[in-house]
Amino acid sequence: NQGASSHRPTAIHQPTREPDVIEGEFEHRDK
Repeated sequence: NQGASSHRPTAIHQPTREPDVIEGEFEHRDK
C-alpha cells in the first residue's frame, strides 16, 4: 500500500503543472 500512496501524490502534483503549460500554448495558438 505504501507504493500506491507514494505514486498518488506524484500524479496529483504533475497534472497540476501540466495544465498550466497546455493553457499557455493554447493562448499562443489563438493569437
